[in-house]
Amino acid sequence: MAGEALSPRQVALAIGVSEATVKRWCDRGLIETQRTAGGHRRILSASVMSYLRDHGQTSTRPELLGLPSAKGKAVRALEEGEVLLREALEAGDAERVRRLLFDFHLAGHEVHELGDRVIAPAFRALGERWQHRQLEIYQERHACEIVLRWIHELRGRLRAPGSYAPLAIGGTPERDLYEIPNALVEVTLREQGWRAESLGCGMPLTTLAAAARRERPKLVWLSVSTLGRPKDFLAQYPSFYRSCSEAGAAVVIGGRAWTAELRRQVLFDGHAETLAHLVAFARTIRRGG
Repeated sequence: MAGEALSPRQVALAIGVSEATVKRWCDRGLIETQRTAGGHRRILSASVMSYLRDHGQTSTRPELLGLPSAKGKAVRALEEGEVLLREALEAGDAERVRRLLFDFHLAGHEVHELGDRVIAPAFRALGERWQHRQLEIYQERHACEIVLRWIHELRGRLRAPGSYAPLAIGGTPERDLYEIPNALVEVTLREQGWRAESLGCGMPLTTLAAAARRERPKLVWLSVSTLGRPKDFLAQYPSFYRSCSEAGAAVVIGGRAWTAELRRQVLFDGHAETLAHLVAFARTIRRGG
């Protein structure tokens, strides 16, 4: 996990370089380092992952970092990812999914790229196969659990944002229990340096408004994959938006149920059809634009 402290020797073995080289990288500030009370270097695994991603290096022994062991040539082209992920999910092969997604991430692909170009297309394909009775319900549900576990593991391995980072909170509205889109939003924003905190799924807009008033975030997101009662949503939304605005928060909304018809009826600050759109909007908000 991100908080796991490693010695320079352990990092050297994981990357496949000398211990002296790792210490030089630490001294140059290339790898974030902590010191024990006795003056010994300790390196968080999240710092090692950041270094590998930023410098295009690979780990020869990723298991020493708590990552899946490398098996064969890593796949780095996102164009290959959707099919490979779908096949692994359909087979229920959690370790293959974990290895594939971490390979992509360590190769430098950001979470929003994996969500938009690998994970979302894979699940659309699984959904189509289920509709044509080529897939059992349990396979689709198991696939969701596998990907959720990976997202939560990745969240723990990302470098934690500092207390100075802007706060973002959000979730899904009532009757929307789709966890993966919401979890991807949270980890996408955390990777971009936000103190992003998901408040959960199936949340009444009234309680999300209360959270905005209390927490005073800079950004509030709504992930809308389904709306059981659109009329109730539209009735509660104006008060929710007003509370967020008064708290100084920008509201960004996205999801397959966030239709053009709904968008015409309410006020909002950002519309994100993809995670890439969310990243662009969040960067604008952070700059104060």
